[in-house]
Amino acid sequence: MPKDDREVFEQLAVEDVREAADLFHPLYDATGGADGFVSLEVSPTLARDTEGTIARPGASGRGERPNLMIKVPGTKEGWPAVERLLTEGVNVNITLLFSLEHYREVALAYMRALGARYRPANPSIAWRRWPRSS
Repeated sequence: MPKDDREVFEQLAVEDVREAADLFHPLYDATGGADGFVSLEVSPTLARDTEGTIARPGASGRGERPNLMIKVPGTKEGWPAVERLLTEGVNVNITLLFSLEHYREVALAYMRALGARYRPANPSIAWRRWPRSS
């Protein structure tokens, strides 16, 4: 049971976004995942809180709805949250990117997450399977 106004808002927002994701899921399926996303914004109070962003309601629903996206601030503290959430399979929409440095850091976090998510368990096996030119 929610304890304060903020918790009541969080609970209602998460429920609303999940319902919207369910309504948009047919569009998501029809477009092969190119459209039909619904996003839930991280509270502005978490813009400087990496762990709070990762633990945020909605982000904990990892994989429950493939068309649910979490908006994460592109702040210095948001960069590791972006990387961790993407590595765990959470769709992320990065907001508050106001400089090339922040854009670059978010891009690097994205690339690290891709590397961690798709790294083969045994790289030597993957290397042996790599096609070779004749």
